[in-house]
Amino acid sequence: MAMTSVHDQVDKFLSVYERRPLRTNLGGMGLNHAFMLFQTLRTLNPELVVESGAWRGQSTWLIEQACPQAKIVSIDPRPDIRRYHSERALYSQLDFSQIDWGKWDTSNAVCFFDDHQNALARLKEMRWWNFRTAVFDDNYPPGEG
Repeated sequence: MAMTSVHDQVDKFLSVYERRPLRTNLGGMGLNHAFMLFQTLRTLNPELVVESGAWRGQSTWLIEQACPQAKIVSIDPRPDIRRYHSERALYSQLDFSQIDWGKWDTSNAVCFFDDHQNALARLKEMRWWNFRTAVFDDNYPPGEG
């Protein structure tokens, strides 16, 4: 990705964010964390993004926008809550730790964890499968979590 100013990066993100499928994403990531994920993914340009904790699907949509060529695995135990369904994503209700990642090329992958699980355990599981990059996003209310 060519070097761009912070203003250009924010403007690009806002033009994408304005098109988001869910206007209200209560319980999901908001504007600031969405910018962080979008910009991180655009910078890293992974071939695979594993999303653990999809909630209503807005972050899946954002991953598609940031990495149009990436394969996406979207994990959530409650597909009945999902409001956005990606034609590009492979969906699973299994926990990240229950999936055989040996079938995947993890050399250029990002794991995005918004699943409210133990981060240290997630890092150990990632290492076992040779994932190298993780992004954690858990938005607990102040004083909780």
